[in-house]
Amino acid sequence: MLSELWNKLSNEVGVAAGAAIISFAAAGIALWQARIAKDQALSARSAAVSAREQADAAKAQLELMQRQVEGEEQARLEASGPQLELTSAHTDRDDWSESYAAITFRQVSGPAITSVRLHATGDGVDGLRRKRDYGTYGDGAFDYETVQQLDIGPMAAGGSHTLQVSLDYDTSETKIQLHLSCSAGQNQPSWERSLQANAAPSPEPAPVTRRRRGQG
Repeated sequence: MLSELWNKLSNEVGVAAGAAIISFAAAGIALWQARIAKDQALSARSAAVSAREQADAAKAQLELMQRQVEGEEQARLEASGPQLELTSAHTDRDDWSESYAAITFRQVSGPAITSVRLHATGDGVDGLRRKRDYGTYGDGAFDYETVQQLDIGPMAAGGSHTLQVSLDYDTSETKIQLHLSCSAGQNQPSWERSLQANAAPSPEPAPVTRRRRGQG
């Protein structure tokens, strides 16, 4: 009787122990699988981040190369454009005692230009004078017109142009900045140029001293 009871209890304990072992084993396997899945997820996330970084780096490199190409093209365009230089600048007063600056510049090199539009800025600068129209003189008006922009027409290498800049009445010396928009024609390149003129009254000519015969 006791032997049978002991055997029965032993069998039940063995079954319970086996079940516990199986449960622990299943839990361990599940934990191991979860850890593997987590590691795989981390690896996939790291791979995605790395791929995104590589894509961003490739995009940045492409944009840099594009900017370099555009910069080189712009540099070639600028180098192929007209080269201008200032040749003279002075201030004076006209017959009505109005102050103005006479500025001369020339095209040193570059392609022929079909149009040169310019405007002037600086302390005491009122604008640009158009070509004189003496037909308005009889009406009591000035024989010039002051405008803010002026198209002086075509230019080519070796050519020069003189323009007049209207100044305030009290301005006799100033720095004038000329802004020039040069176009080679419709659907052709265009260039922006600038010239700075230090305009002041022309110096008075030195008096001529004549020597008497027999001196010196």
